[in-house]
Amino acid sequence: MTNRRRTDPNQRHLQVVGGTEHTPPTAGPPPARAEEISRPADEPYTAADAAEDAAELNALLDPFLGMLADGIAPAKWPLEAEMHASDVLGVLEEGMAGAIERDPLPEEEAGTTPLDVLLTQLVAHAERQRTPESLAVLRALSPFTTGAFRQSVDDAANRVAASGVPDPAWANTIGRPTVERCWRFGDIFGFQASYHVVFAYGRRRHALAILLDHTLGGGIKDSWVSDDPDHLWSEVRRESRREPDAFLEEIPWSVARAALREAAEREPCPADPDQVEDVARHAHLVRSRLSVDDDAATAGGTTAPATRRRRRPKEVLQLKVSLKGSRPPIWRRLEVPATITLDQLHEVIQVAFEWTDSHLHGFETPRGEYGVPDPDWGLDVRSERGVRLTKVAEVGEKLTYVYDFGDDWQHVVLVEKIAPSQEGVAYPRCTAGRRAAPPEDCGGIWGYQDMLDAVPDAAHFSAADVTEDLAELAR
Repeated sequence: MTNRRRTDPNQRHLQVVGGTEHTPPTAGPPPARAEEISRPADEPYTAADAAEDAAELNALLDPFLGMLADGIAPAKWPLEAEMHASDVLGVLEEGMAGAIERDPLPEEEAGTTPLDVLLTQLVAHAERQRTPESLAVLRALSPFTTGAFRQSVDDAANRVAASGVPDPAWANTIGRPTVERCWRFGDIFGFQASYHVVFAYGRRRHALAILLDHTLGGGIKDSWVSDDPDHLWSEVRRESRREPDAFLEEIPWSVARAALREAAEREPCPADPDQVEDVARHAHLVRSRLSVDDDAATAGGTTAPATRRRRRPKEVLQLKVSLKGSRPPIWRRLEVPATITLDQLHEVIQVAFEWTDSHLHGFETPRGEYGVPDPDWGLDVRSERGVRLTKVAEVGEKLTYVYDFGDDWQHVVLVEKIAPSQEGVAYPRCTAGRRAAPPEDCGGIWGYQDMLDAVPDAAHFSAADVTEDLAELAR
């Protein structure tokens, strides 16, 4: 465009990316700055001028449409499309921060944001393209809009679909998940609380976790998405048992939504760089989820969510796993499928002893050393993946599972016996044990023995709690 013609007042805001306003060499000023327009007032605006303006506007919008389409068009289920759309919108919103202060919108558009302006133009541009990719973008943007604008996005998408362009498979479900359950995990002093909400698109489930910090104003400090809600529940449940000042409670969706809506109105308060990034990229997804009404909530319970079980194994191995050097002894008796592999046994021991899988590990067996080969750490071992326990230790033999090569936690695993499995029992499970497991990073068994008197509930152990935590591995 040239300075002799009027320019769309919204177009100047389409250049704001990455926090810098990039004005194209040929971009004209907005009408609000008429004194800067060099075109004579009586010069006509021709069809050729309009075509040139349209071409330039398309050139400005194509990169934005491409950013969205790259991740949305290939999406196989609604959450994939929503995650990518939320991520891109967060990047654009961050990049446009400050645009209003540097270059205010016209008075008639007060209350809008540069992102609103961009989306308005982008929706019209996507409709003009009439491609499967542009239609997918329109469908994915719809849940992130509200009111009359959402209706205009839906109308544009419907017109494209009516012209014969195929809809994505998830078009009719995106933005309409059901709510399965919610829980709140926090400290009794009211400093912080995290809300975890399990949503589902049909049989595919995911959890949205949002951390609030009331010491920093009560806004959103962090947010993340898990595609394994059962694992998330188990992790939070274990953490709540480790922390004497923590609470974990099941709450209705209406209660969670009210608290999160109030937090969303406050200034976000991320502290770490990762939190800053996560809050920005999930902000639009969080707002969209908070619009899901009570009718979408299914009946919830206070127990761990139901999971599909693996086929019942024919036989199980009974193992006694003892923490070497512990006095009084710390041990667990476990029943695991006879086909269990070493990488699966690693997961079972991690859960049974409430470790966090934050360090390296390995197995010392009668048939050699196994683990996760890592030349950078000098771990010249055979891979544990797919190696059955019965191939490296027979009934009556022992092997050692070492966790955290610094603290050197050595778990002696005795294969006690092999027996038929029981009908109606999920494996792996814990049938007995003694004493609570040590905390992470406490200096190994000797450091733990020195601090034992100061550890609360060191004698506490519940086989039922461990079995419940192991339930996620029985899927």
